[in-house]
Amino acid sequence: MRKKILFSKPVNYAPVIAAEAAAVTLAVHAVLFLATGYQPEKRNLPNTGESSITLLNLDAPREGVESLKHWLAVHDPALFSRSDSQAGYMALLQAPVLRDYTGTRPRLEVTLPEERLPGYKPLRPLHMEQGDSCQELRYIPHKNTVEAAPPQKPLVFDADNRPLSLSRLAAPVGRGAKLPTVVQCRKSGKVMRLTLISGSGDAGLDSRALQALARSGDELPEESAVITVYWPGTAGEESGK
Repeated sequence: MRKKILFSKPVNYAPVIAAEAAAVTLAVHAVLFLATGYQPEKRNLPNTGESSITLLNLDAPREGVESLKHWLAVHDPALFSRSDSQAGYMALLQAPVLRDYTGTRPRLEVTLPEERLPGYKPLRPLHMEQGDSCQELRYIPHKNTVEAAPPQKPLVFDADNRPLSLSRLAAPVGRGAKLPTVVQCRKSGKVMRLTLISGSGDAGLDSRALQALARSGDELPEESAVITVYWPGTAGEESGK
């Protein structure tokens, strides 16, 4: 008998304890609620026989409507900003005055004082016969019929003033320079070394000459050479010297 009690299955009392705790909690809250004597607030229901929203009719003959209209005209921005409002700032503007120009229009006549210059004699007025008309002289600008000269090619010379033919400088240029571009060219294998000795005064033309000479290694002599590029503005002057 003792052996059976030792190996029996234990009883789980957790649900019973939870149920008892919930019952005690509800009982305590019920006692507190009834002890304080809580009663909900009583509110008077509105009378549904009359409407609580009414529309204001300013045209109705009531006392104080005129003063209310005047107050609205002074304080309402939509009313006092209108041009026809008697209480707004637009009413301070003067009414425009319309002028009638159907007849003779007003003409302003100005008489300048006559000033006599020393040694000045007025010319005698021209004699005009009846029926003659004086025509106004108008300046007609002279039309330039000279056509613009076509763009010229730059001229390239070596140190001995012998002309060189470089394909990179064979295209015409649209502008010229007062001075030529002088460049010293030295070859080192396939590398071209360039030194600008003197410029033309135009950085764009000097850069164009350097780029063309750098790509014209096959057309330049193998030894060191000084190349002079005459632009259209200086080719005639420098070649003549």
